Amino acid sequence: MKLLVLSDAVDQMLYRPSVARTHGDVDAIISCGDLPFDYLEYVVTLLGKPFYYVLGNHDHPMLREDGSHLRAPEGGVQLDGRMERLRTPGGEALTLAGMSGSMFYGGSDHQLTESQMSARIRRLSIRARWMRRTSGRCVDVFVTHAPPAGAHEGKDLCHRGFRSFARFLRVHRPAFHLHGHIHPTYGIDMAPRTLGRTRVISVFRSMVLEIDST
Repeated sequence: MKLLVLSDAVDQMLYRPSVARTHGDVDAIISCGDLPFDYLEYVVTLLGKPFYYVLGNHDHPMLREDGSHLRAPEGGVQLDGRMERLRTPGGEALTLAGMSGSMFYGGSDHQLTESQMSARIRRLSIRARWMRRTSGRCVDVFVTHAPPAGAHEGKDLCHRGFRSFARFLRVHRPAFHLHGHIHPTYGIDMAPRTLGRTRVISVFRSMVLEIDST
């Protein structure tokens, strides 16, 4: 299965009609947050593929021309605190789980303390255990905005990783953890890391990830 993963900065190579030709073979689109909603909707509209997303600490309601507020990109499924089964016409399938937000550092939208995030992760973990017990399915891809503790995290509070994310990886052992929030200019090593059995990938702008699905 081929995933187009986006995060944190607009990739101008995707923000044009040619995206249907260059990336038309992807099976799904995933956003790790902090991207303009109209950009995401443009890519999703031209590719016409399933779209899943979490929100970042800089995601705020967007004002429409009619004066109403758009609080999330349209045309997709928000993974925040949820689990979703991604299926392709060919029969391949992946189980996705996700969580929005970053560490609390000032009180704007989508910021949580470690204890707040831990409570949310516990609820997600209960769902993951129930799914594994009742259907035998495990989480394949964990999608978040912020990194887990121990990989790609900064020293400042805003960019610190969540310990609760690292615990989720240890318990549920997804094949991949995709996150955003970390930019190359921060001086943080963004090379993929392995925590337990999970490949942790920091995404900036865009990447195409191929996954063996079942």
